[in-house]
Amino acid sequence: MERQADPRKRSLQEALVNLYLSVKVRNKDDVENYTKEQQTAEESALHGTDPFVIIEYVKSSIDILLNCQMEKAMQMAEAKREETNESSYNKGNDSPPQDLEKLTQGLEAEVRLHIRAEQQQRLRIESLEATVEENEKKVEKLKAKKKARAKIDLSSGRS
Repeated sequence: MERQADPRKRSLQEALVNLYLSVKVRNKDDVENYTKEQQTAEESALHGTDPFVIIEYVKSSIDILLNCQMEKAMQMAEAKREETNESSYNKGNDSPPQDLEKLTQGLEAEVRLHIRAEQQQRLRIESLEATVEENEKKVEKLKAKKKARAKIDLSSGRS
């Protein structure tokens, strides 16, 4: 029974990795320069990651994508608003309200970029923490095995 679950578990792990890689947010330069080797390295790194961590990655990536969609919608609404403002102001004159709006938009865009970077950093930190936890568990298991072997060696040496 356990042998059947193992291939299914690996299949699920692979599906999660592929899902994450398909929704992972990358900038334009990353997409253009993304090589097969980078993809393979990323896949192999994620295969050792806990499936629940990968699910959190997918969730965060979807949140980022939704934020980007909202940002685009806001920009389109702002562009329509600017068109309306331009028709009500002199077209040859750049009025103070438009200057303030442009400055505000620039600052809002910068804040959104920082939020995206923070989310990506949070994902990376979670991945590293999960790896550290897994490695600590492995170390504890190895220490326990070493102690057990030492006890066996001591008991067999005394007999």
